[in-house]
Amino acid sequence: MDKSFTLLSTKLGITYALTDATNIYSSVAFANQAPTTSELTDNEALDKTKSINYEIGLKTRTGDFSYDMAIYQNDVTDEIIQIKDAGGNTIYDNAGETQKRGFEFLGTYHVTPALNFGLSYAYSDFKYKSFQEKVGSAFVSRDGNYLPYIPKTQYGLEANYKMANGFKTRIQTKTWGNYYLDNANSDKYTGYDFVTDLMLGYEHKEHLIQLNIYNIFDKHYAMQADKSVYGVESYKAAAPRSGMVSYRYKF
Repeated sequence: MDKSFTLLSTKLGITYALTDATNIYSSVAFANQAPTTSELTDNEALDKTKSINYEIGLKTRTGDFSYDMAIYQNDVTDEIIQIKDAGGNTIYDNAGETQKRGFEFLGTYHVTPALNFGLSYAYSDFKYKSFQEKVGSAFVSRDGNYLPYIPKTQYGLEANYKMANGFKTRIQTKTWGNYYLDNANSDKYTGYDFVTDLMLGYEHKEHLIQLNIYNIFDKHYAMQADKSVYGVESYKAAAPRSGMVSYRYKF
């Protein structure tokens, strides 16, 4: 196999300081993405992905809090997507046109020098504008359907505490809303709520010992759920509660 792609990435942006702490910005970016070797091995006819992204946002930095927020629209041509065949195998194809619109927010508030809280939120509206999916020997239009495995909403919360004596802790939780299992939008997975991780650590001079506990409430959920074009559903179970202790020495 001998494939060649010419990739071009350009970006134009402008930033304006509303105050000493807050900037507003706007940007337009054009980019290409080549298929990976494994994707080309499956489908040698794959073309590169072409996208134009329009974005406008706000950034604020103060001593007590900081945040970034943005709205965007990403118009994509020939996006490389995954399709499940009758045997449950993953195959790759180029979708005609997709449009991705969304809003993102990331903020941190410092209650004290030792304690801060963080919040992240994302709203995603990703749709096919033009896509003919092969089902058996026929092609079925998916125009106007949502992309699978993209939840409409995602959010996360975290708290960090670091004491002067070297003790520190962090607790994080994340939530995924429901999402479609397939390009036909025939069924949804409910997502998951408040999957929580905990970190406890102690740092002294060159020494750092740390305990991480993942999924501390032992939630049972699928880290990925999908459905083949023939209606066969599959679920990949997320890891149960687990822990890891690590030690680091700085030379």
